[in-house]
Amino acid sequence: MDAAQRVAASDGCVRKVCVLLAASLLGAACTAEISGGMDMPPESENQLFAGSPAPMNGTAGASGSAAQPVQAGASAAGANAAAGSGGAEAASGMRRDGSGGAGTKAPVTMTMTMAGAGGGGAGGSASAAAGSGGAEPQKPNETAEVVPGGVRWLGRVDARDPDAARFSWAGSGFAAVLKGTTLSVRLTSQSSSVFYQSVIDGEPHERFEVKTGDHTVTLATGLSDEPHTVEVYRDTEADGPISVFKGFEAGMLLGSPRASGRFIEVIGDSISAGYGSLGSERHGGNAGPGCGANASNSSWFATYSSVAARALDAEVSTLARSGFGMVRGYGQNMNVMPPLFDDTLAGSNSPAWTFEHKPQAVVINLGTNDWNGGDPGTAYETAYIKFVTEVRMRYPDAWILLTVGSSLEPNGARQCGTRLGNIVEARMSAGDDKIDAFDIGLQDSSMTGCGWHPSAAEHMRMGKVLTEELKGRLNW
Repeated sequence: MDAAQRVAASDGCVRKVCVLLAASLLGAACTAEISGGMDMPPESENQLFAGSPAPMNGTAGASGSAAQPVQAGASAAGANAAAGSGGAEAASGMRRDGSGGAGTKAPVTMTMTMAGAGGGGAGGSASAAAGSGGAEPQKPNETAEVVPGGVRWLGRVDARDPDAARFSWAGSGFAAVLKGTTLSVRLTSQSSSVFYQSVIDGEPHERFEVKTGDHTVTLATGLSDEPHTVEVYRDTEADGPISVFKGFEAGMLLGSPRASGRFIEVIGDSISAGYGSLGSERHGGNAGPGCGANASNSSWFATYSSVAARALDAEVSTLARSGFGMVRGYGQNMNVMPPLFDDTLAGSNSPAWTFEHKPQAVVINLGTNDWNGGDPGTAYETAYIKFVTEVRMRYPDAWILLTVGSSLEPNGARQCGTRLGNIVEARMSAGDDKIDAFDIGLQDSSMTGCGWHPSAAEHMRMGKVLTEELKGRLNW
């Protein structure tokens, strides 16, 4: 037993678990040593399938008072990934059809330990360049803006206190270049458990859980004593507790990886957050038992936007909440995403986001919850046009791409597609020539993730569609 394992053992009982990180996505099970913890309660949204269970509503976070804006840092997405296979029925009324693709490689097994930790550090974001069979670590970034300590942020992070940087949106996190044979990080979960996905030298390692309190997590051991690119992504949805990064415990910090300069932002609901994506439900005549979505089987890293970002060597910032819509949320409540657009931390406008780091494309995937109970009518178009106008004000040069799904039933998808077309026409009439709608396709409803949400394989398929869409629009 090494020193890290002895520390973990002194904290409590260590149990072995077999983590299947979506076999259809990654193709391998891996074993880790982690402390047990309580699963986060699920959030849900309407999927409009006959016979589907009635999920619980997502709830909005409390709003705080206005405060000092946070400055955006630049970063880039990493790890090699290709898009997944699987056909889907196209929803009419949108402008493009979906298509399939091939899958990604399996993750690397790692051992991690958790223990109490003190001390401070700084955080950042970016990631390794895409590549197969492991990527060479990138040289420290010499030009991109960094926070004290030399690391960069991925997504939206409140870095006013560099010794305790806070983040809550799924997919947010940090990256750095470290030297050492063992690499570890100090993380705090302010309440309940949060899962994370690490990527080292372009290779996804096993996702890990951080329970309430301060913990030191060993990301990797037995490495060569040379520079390594390390990325850590929050893999749990933004309705969970705030994450706090308190620096690296093991490994010499050399700086931050170079950014590719490619950046997209995705605004959506539970589909974009990865709700239930690692679970599996069989439906139809040979239906099997359902699965309740929770933090352990919901993964942002498995989502279509993460898949596309890795394929394109792009950074992605995801703003997504389960049960939220454009004009109404699941259960026809008032949980809607536009008020959260300014949030650095989901559900709070303190601190406000500055929008200084501007994407080349914004993908909006909202409508599934709006169609709970049927077509929401022209109110959906009115709210959407108002929101898109705000997005355009923040990002004058970005492509704005509208889609929905892939979990609507066909009639709802057709209705939504028609309304998205109307929204595009209205904005083009107002002089916006960089907006369009595209069809991300409908999922195979015979086999889904938990709660009728897209499975990891379905996210791979959608990721391929988005990858091709962005390639065509941005010449990437």
